[in-house]
Order: sequence, then C-alpha cells, then structure tokens
Amino acid sequence: ILDRIENAAKYFRGDRVEQALRILRNYRMEDFTGPCRVIDGEKLYFNHANYETKEGEGLMEVHRKYVDVMYMMEGTEVIYYKNADKLETVTREYRDEDDAMLGKVDADAAKIVLHPGDIVIFFPGELHKPSCKTPGCDHVRKAVVKVLLK
Repeated sequence: ILDRIENAAKYFRGDRVEQALRILRNYRMEDFTGPCRVIDGEKLYFNHANYETKEGEGLMEVHRKYVDVMYMMEGTEVIYYKNADKLETVTREYRDEDDAMLGKVDADAAKIVLHPGDIVIFFPGELHKPSCKTPGCDHVRKAVVKVLLK
C-alpha cells in the first residue's frame, strides 16, 4: 500500500496496523526521539530511521511475522519492491530471530519513491529495499513501525 498519511483511515481494519496508522497521523518531528519507541512490546514498536541514502545496491528483505509501516517525515528515497515468490536470487534464507529472508534486487523490481507525508505498508511476502538515493536528496528521517500480525 502506497498513499499519503492524510488518507490513512482508508486502511483502518480494527487491528494493530490501524493503531500504528492512527499514531502516525499525529506524529510530529518532536515525537522523533531516540532510536525506538515501544507501544506494545514486540507487538507494535516504532524505529526512528535517520540516515543517508545510498545508491540502489544492497539486498531486499521480506518478513513472515511483521508488517512494516513506513512514514516519510523528511527527505525522499527510492524503495524497490517485489513479491517474494518471484525473487530470482536468495542470498540468505529466512531466519526467525530477525524475521527476514534476504535477496538481490532483481532488474524487474518495482521502484517506489517516498516523499514527505507518504506512507507505505509492506505485508509479509512483499520484498522491499528502502534507503536508496533519489536525485538531490541524501538524507531522510522516517518512522518505521513494526507490527506483529499474530
């Protein structure tokens, strides 16, 4: 799902994804403190990402247990996306301890550009590679909410 934060209510389903979106709708820069904000233990927590973007190299990741809800607060970045069942090269099999399988970015991966105010939601089975550079922007700040499905 790719949309604007002001449209978040379209995705309210009475679950923890809705809880994350409700919090993000009112998220401000002053809430962006420390590396992590725990809301409900391992079931729902925010990682505050504050980093320099890179060229498109690197690995895509896919989760089995967690949904990633990303809210771009400052800067722009490219995120590559692809369904996991279409991945050509797995570089690391799934590990339960970090809930991730890794793979190379395939040439046919879709390219998403996140701008301030954008949200993107990746469900289990959806490969994604964030942190990729866009022309004219090297730095981003975004909230990444980890939502346990079970």
